[in-house]
Amino acid sequence: MQPEHPKQVPQASTNTQDYTGKQSDSPEFEEVEEDLSKEIIEHPDAFSRVLDRPEIQEIVVAHHAFQGPLPPPYLLRGYQDILPDAPERIFQLTEKEFAHRQKMEEKALDGAINRDQRGQRFGLGATLFTVACATLLGLTGHEVLAGAVIGTVVAVACIFVLRQKPSIKKQPEDNNNVEEEKPA
Repeated sequence: MQPEHPKQVPQASTNTQDYTGKQSDSPEFEEVEEDLSKEIIEHPDAFSRVLDRPEIQEIVVAHHAFQGPLPPPYLLRGYQDILPDAPERIFQLTEKEFAHRQKMEEKALDGAINRDQRGQRFGLGATLFTVACATLLGLTGHEVLAGAVIGTVVAVACIFVLRQKPSIKKQPEDNNNVEEEKPA
C-alpha cells in the first residue's frame, strides 16, 4: 500500500462576503471557520463527500447573471461603494455604446441604399447601351439577332425589377392508365 499524501486545502479568508456583498468578521464565524478547517484537513474524503450533496453545492456555488446593457441596481451600489461616480460612468458608457450602434446601423443602411442606387444606374446604362446595339443591328439587316438581344435584355430587366428568378411551373402529369379504344 502506498503512503497517502495529505491533500492541501486552500485556506479560506476570514473576511467573507454574504449575498449582499457585506464583509463578515464576527469572532463566532472565525471560531467555526477554524474548527471546520481542522476537520477538513483531518478528513479530506469526508469533505469531498459533503461537497457532492446537492444542498451543499447550492450553498457553495453562487452564480449571478444579468442580461442587458446595465447591471442590476445592487451591483451598481457595489460599484458606487468602490468608486462614487462609477454608476454615472457606466450610464455614460452605455449611452455612448447605444449612440455608436445607431450610427453604425445608419451607415450600413446608407451604404446599402447607395449600393442599390449605383446598381440601378449601371443597369440602366447597360440596358440603354444594349438597346442601342440591338437597334443598330436591326438597322443593318440583322433583325433576328437584334430580336434575340432585346429578348435577353427584357428577361434580365424583368428579373431585376421583380427581384426573383422566374419560376417554371410543372404541369402535373397524368399517371392514370387510360384505356385506348380499340376498333371492333
